[in-house]
Amino acid sequence: MTKPVVNIADIEFQPRAASVAVPATSSERFEAKFARIGSLVGAKQLGYNITAVPPGKRAFPRHSHRVNEGQQPWLLATLVGAVVLIHYVVIRREEQYLEQRFRAEYLDYMASVRRWL
Repeated sequence: MTKPVVNIADIEFQPRAASVAVPATSSERFEAKFARIGSLVGAKQLGYNITAVPPGKRAFPRHSHRVNEGQQPWLLATLVGAVVLIHYVVIRREEQYLEQRFRAEYLDYMASVRRWL
């Protein structure tokens, strides 16, 4: 029977698999042991693991989050392009429509609120 909670003392950690071993030149900076716990907690479709990293070491030498942090030029260009497109194609059209429909009432409203958050 599986338990929804597992005591870390009951988990058997394994060294990194040879297929993903850290090069010898980097081994002084990178070290980690892994334990798969999905089956212990009853997971059927997702895999769960725990990564134990000793103090002063790193676990993944080739793992980078730069794309998530928006440091890629193409990602920034796409974002800028989307904002420009939304501004001129959607927002301006909608504002023109609302101004024609509600006239002074809409102009007063526009003066009292900001367009962008």
